[in-house]
Amino acid sequence: MELTTKLSVMLCDAGRLKRDMVVRLAQLAHDYSKAMDVKMTKQAKRMMRENVTATNQLAMLSDQTTQLIRDNERAKRGESQLKVRLGVMESLEHEWSKKLRSNARVLSSKNYNNN
Repeated sequence: MELTTKLSVMLCDAGRLKRDMVVRLAQLAHDYSKAMDVKMTKQAKRMMRENVTATNQLAMLSDQTTQLIRDNERAKRGESQLKVRLGVMESLEHEWSKKLRSNARVLSSKNYNNN
């Protein structure tokens, strides 16, 4: 009888051990799941913050790019106006240099004739 009793106790202990192991495993799984949820939430929040930061930087770059395009267009208009003015001034300079040479010839011939 003793053997049967010992066997019965061992089977009860084995059953209890198995139930304890199942409960402990379930608890560990629950704790792991909870920790992963927290970690995933932190990661999601970090990713959202990074996304907002990147979006703000892109918006700022877009505004700066738009401003630079406007400045570039204004500079191109100014450059073309300056080119037109330069062309007019070069034409006037050419005409005035012709007149100056002509006047210089006239004056030198008068001075030559007066002497």
